[in-house]
Amino acid sequence: MLTARKYRVRIEPSTSPVEKYSVFFSKTYGDYFGGATPVGSKEELFNLLKSVFKTWEGYDSILRRNGDKVTPRNLEVETLVPDVTVEEIISLIRRRC
Repeated sequence: MLTARKYRVRIEPSTSPVEKYSVFFSKTYGDYFGGATPVGSKEELFNLLKSVFKTWEGYDSILRRNGDKVTPRNLEVETLVPDVTVEEIISLIRRRC
């Protein structure tokens, strides 16, 4: 059985000389919470993603319930930077369990 991708994260090199990464994130159901932001370091990136995952799982006023748990099966991750791997992002999710 295939699980629908409910969440998306894309990491690209930043075009800013000050920031290292550009991060795009979206929830594909309910309130569709998402955004885009630059971050300056890998640590800042991981802290941002932890916060986004927590927000996605929080109360969704459109659904009138909490969002579904973010898992490796329902998260689509694309990374276009060599120093951040999909496995590292998946590891963030697994450590939260």
